[in-house]
Amino acid sequence: MNASERVKALWDNRNLVALKSTPYFYLIVVFLLSIFLIAFPHYVGLTQGVQIIQRLEGIETSFQVLYDDEVPCAVNDEAHMVCDPSDGLPEQVGAYRFVYGETFDLTTTEESTLYFGSTRFAAVYISDEPSAYILEGDYRLLIGFDFRVINTDLVEETMDVQNETTDGFLSAIYYSTTDEKLITIFISQFFQTLIFVSVLTVITLLLNLDLTRKKMTLKEANTIMIAGMVGPALLTAMLGLVYPALGSIAFPFVYGFRMMVVYYYLRKNRDKIKFSA
Repeated sequence: MNASERVKALWDNRNLVALKSTPYFYLIVVFLLSIFLIAFPHYVGLTQGVQIIQRLEGIETSFQVLYDDEVPCAVNDEAHMVCDPSDGLPEQVGAYRFVYGETFDLTTTEESTLYFGSTRFAAVYISDEPSAYILEGDYRLLIGFDFRVINTDLVEETMDVQNETTDGFLSAIYYSTTDEKLITIFISQFFQTLIFVSVLTVITLLLNLDLTRKKMTLKEANTIMIAGMVGPALLTAMLGLVYPALGSIAFPFVYGFRMMVVYYYLRKNRDKIKFSA
């Protein structure tokens, strides 16, 4: 097949089925590329997820208190938050309870709290609805951050600059776990899609039940199912670029419909298609 026919396989059943003899090496590449496209809406959602900071009502006022009181907390070179209790730590800052400790359990939190753990930070806002918004991460992007010198380092001790500092701190907390989230999303999509493709491959092989010759092999059925992923995966990625929430759930429906059409095409033309077995 030439390049033009391979491109047409994105939507054309005849060209898609013609790819049935594609070597597995290329199928692995196609499968992994499709997984990335399927996961793309989730990646876009991650970049937009930082907006959770806006849900933490009163957080900027609470951090202003920490700056103004020069709370004795700083992130050292090992990305650990170190606070000096002997200098006095607050119990309440604005609308948030202040907790400093090695570990914390977010499942038992019943009031808005700022957790300054040694290796992890969490901000929990409990609204009146009731609902909770949680921002959690580590300090790897905040090495050198020192609450005692924020006001000192400011050219102008203005509320706007303090708020920008707070946004920077919280954004760094959010993005500190991005690599973990990216890997988790990819692995999750990998296994979900692998199961989906395996099930559809088995269903497609049912076409062999009433045939005595020219049967479809497992490899051919699997090849068609994997090659057929590309079009729906590409459409999912494009949709996710505009509507991440919709794109994140679109693939199973688009791919399922595409493979249903392919199944009926195979059923109608199975006597004309040259299979290996």
